[in-house]
Amino acid sequence: MIRHGVIQLVVAATCVALLVGCGAKDADEAEKGAASPPSAGEKDVVELTEAARENAPIKTIEITRTNVNALLTVPAQISYDLNRTAKVSSPFAGHILKMNYDVGATVTQGDTMALLDSPESLKPLELKATLNGVVTERQGAVGAMLDAAKELYAISNLRRVWCIASVGEDDSAAVHVGQPAAVRVLAYPSETFTGAVVLAGQAVDEATRTIEARIDVDNPDGKLKPGMFATVFLPTERMENQLLVPDGALQTVSGQTCVFVEEQPGKYRLIAVRLGGQIGNQYPVLEGLEAGAHVVVAGSFVLKSELLKASMEEP
Repeated sequence: MIRHGVIQLVVAATCVALLVGCGAKDADEAEKGAASPPSAGEKDVVELTEAARENAPIKTIEITRTNVNALLTVPAQISYDLNRTAKVSSPFAGHILKMNYDVGATVTQGDTMALLDSPESLKPLELKATLNGVVTERQGAVGAMLDAAKELYAISNLRRVWCIASVGEDDSAAVHVGQPAAVRVLAYPSETFTGAVVLAGQAVDEATRTIEARIDVDNPDGKLKPGMFATVFLPTERMENQLLVPDGALQTVSGQTCVFVEEQPGKYRLIAVRLGGQIGNQYPVLEGLEAGAHVVVAGSFVLKSELLKASMEEP
């Protein structure tokens, strides 16, 4: 009897020790802010402890239905406004005696750009600027021979520039004169420059199957420089009652486009969605979500990593 009682005490003590050890381990995991494993049968759910939520950059927004203008997004390039560009040349051939300006210089209409010694002129011929602007090209050198009508300088007023957009043949019907346009360039990614379509091409390029759309863009600070690549956004049809998600919310899991939806604090469910065409940095949701859902728009990659890690650890 005594021996049997001793055994019972040993077994009880061992169980208590195991329970205490498990509790300590759980406490350690909570302190570390680890993700909890998904509930049984919920393979598409990630649960984060409060500590993990504080450490992870998780941000959600409530999505609602709204009206929006669909946008046509096309590549483009900044160009000189040829209506505000002039060439400086001579009606006579002669030797260049003096060149007063270099590329990048600002000139005023009437400034003497160069002096030319021509047999057809009794005195040195003054070649003058015909508009206010910036010298964009310079040809020739002092002492060189200048042929009649050959360009010596090019001047352009860069307070307004052209943006030449390449519009696909299938989208050409959506572009028209007077249409407002927003322009962005790599050098200033957070800035949007505004303009309007002044010319929609009437012929399709046989090689690229595109038409050119010319957009007048104000450039008072001179930030837009000819030759820069640009992206143009043209509003087209009005779309009513759209449910939109930002592109930062999207993840690809098992070949499907998905978002994470917060069902309750710390509990996030992966949901597959079907989307419409991109509108700026957003997409209309055609299937998968309802208005009022709290979609993760920052930190979704963390949740995807936790989900994939949990699936790899499954037996």
